[in-house]
Amino acid sequence: VDDVNENGYGDDTDLEQEYTEEEYLDEDRPEHLEPPKNTPLSPRERLMKRLTKTSEQYSPSEKLTSRSNKTIYHNGEGFYYHYSYSKGDIQYMRCAEKRCKARGWMPSNNPGEPIIPTRGSPVHNHQPNFTRRKQLLFMHRCKLRAANENLTVNEIWDSEANRDPLTASQISAQNIKTQMRRYRLEHAASLAAFDSATPMTVDSAVGQKYLGGAEWDDVERVPTEGDEILWHEAGYFYSTYKILEGLERVTCVESSCEAKAEVRVPEDGEPQIRLESGKRHSHAPNWQRRAELLFIDRCRQRAVAARQSIDTIYQDEASKELIVAARLGPVRVKQAMAAAKKMHRENMDYTQGEGENDDEEEDGLVFDESEATEESESLSQQVPVSLSESLLSQEDGAMVYHDGSGHFYKEISLQKSIRILKCLDCEVQATMALAPTNAPITLLDSSAQHAHPPDLHRMSRSSTVNQIETEPKKPRPRLGPKSVKYQMSEEEEEKDGDHDTQADQRYTDYVTLEDE
Repeated sequence: VDDVNENGYGDDTDLEQEYTEEEYLDEDRPEHLEPPKNTPLSPRERLMKRLTKTSEQYSPSEKLTSRSNKTIYHNGEGFYYHYSYSKGDIQYMRCAEKRCKARGWMPSNNPGEPIIPTRGSPVHNHQPNFTRRKQLLFMHRCKLRAANENLTVNEIWDSEANRDPLTASQISAQNIKTQMRRYRLEHAASLAAFDSATPMTVDSAVGQKYLGGAEWDDVERVPTEGDEILWHEAGYFYSTYKILEGLERVTCVESSCEAKAEVRVPEDGEPQIRLESGKRHSHAPNWQRRAELLFIDRCRQRAVAARQSIDTIYQDEASKELIVAARLGPVRVKQAMAAAKKMHRENMDYTQGEGENDDEEEDGLVFDESEATEESESLSQQVPVSLSESLLSQEDGAMVYHDGSGHFYKEISLQKSIRILKCLDCEVQATMALAPTNAPITLLDSSAQHAHPPDLHRMSRSSTVNQIETEPKKPRPRLGPKSVKYQMSEEEEEKDGDHDTQADQRYTDYVTLEDE
C-alpha cells in the first residue's frame, strides 16, 4: 500500500532499501575522493602522494633562454639552474652559478614543475637575483624580434628600451645589438615569433621552401658593374667560378657562406639552378638587393644613352622608386653613373664618316665630350669621394692601394684602363681608374661587403715605411776605438818629419831616372 507523505506524494515502501554509511560511500564515491583510511595504498600511490605534498611547498619553475641560447630554469625564488642529467622521468639540475654547489631535481619535464633541492644539496652561497629574469626575457624578446621582423637592430632596441627603460639601463646596449645581429644571421626565418599570433611573412615562407631543395628552380641574371650575378627566388645571389660540361658551377657571393650550386641553360634559354646536397646558406636572404642592382643598372644605361645630366636622371629614377633610392643613397648611384659614362666615352669609336656625323647631329645623338667632362667635374664637386693612395708592400714589394677609409687592395687584373682590385683581408673586389694616380676606389655591386673593420693604423705604418725606404741612405760615421784626438810628442813629430822628407827625396830620384 502506498503511503502519502506530507508533500502529497506517495512513497513505494517496497522499493526502499536501508544502507549503512560505509555502503553508501562505497557505492556512490566519486573517483577524485580518497579511499577509506583502512584501504592500503600501493607503493606508487604513496610515492605520488608524497611528491604532491612536497611539490606544494615550492614555487613553480620557469623555463628561460640564456645569452648563449641555452635553456636555463628559474625556480621562482631568484635562483637559476642548468640541466645536468635525468633518470626516468626525474631531471636533475645544478645551480647556474659556477661557485655554487646547490643541486635540485624536477619530478618531470612538464612546464611549471617545481625545482626541489636534493637530499644532500648544500644551501646556495649567493643571494637570489630577481633582476636577472627580467634581463633574460628582455634579451630574448629583442633577439626574436630581430629574427622575425624587418626593422633594423637600432629600431628594435629603441622600441624595447622605451617599453622597459629600467631593464634597458641595466644591460649593455652594444652587447645586445651584437647578439641581435648574430641571431638574425643564424636563425632568420627559421624560429617562431615570440608571440604565436605573429604570422610568417611570404618572403620567409619562400626562403624556407628553397633552402635546400634538390630540384631545378628558375633563376634570373642580374647585371652589375662587373660580371653578371644570378639571383634566386629565395633571396640569394651567386657568381660563376667554373664552367664544366655545359654546367655553370656557382657559389654564394657572401665570402662567409659555403653554399654552392650548379646552373644549366635548357633549350628555352632560361637558366635553372640546383643546390648541392648538404650545402645551406649560413646567412639570412636579401630580397632587397635585386631591386637595388636593377635600379643602378637602369641609371647607368640612361647615363650612357641619354643626353641629360646625372642629377636629372637620378631625380627622375628616384621619384619612381623612393624606397630603393633611399636605401642606396645618391652617392653610390651617381658614382656608378659617372663611371659608366666615362667608360663609354673612352670606348667610343671616332672613325665614323662625316655624313654619319651630320646625320647624328641632326638627330641629336652626338656625344658632347666637353659637356660630359663638365658633368663629371660638377659631380665630383657635389659628391664627396675619398681619394686613394698607392703604397709599397713590405712583403713582396708590390703596389698596395688604400681607399682612404682603412681598406687595402691589390691589383688582380687590368681591363680597359680600369684596375680590378681585391681586398688584402677578404674577398671584396673593387675598381680603380688608371688616371689620375689617386683615383677613387669603388666596390663592385656583385661583391659582398667587407668582413672586417677598417684599419687606419695600418696606413700610418705603411706610410712611415715607404717614407723611410724612399729617403737616401746617409753613410754612417765610423768611430775608432778612441774618440779623443791623439797628440804626438816632439820626438815623434821629428821622426814623422824625417819620414816625409825621405819620401819626397825618393819620389824626386824616381822622376829624374824616368826622364833620363
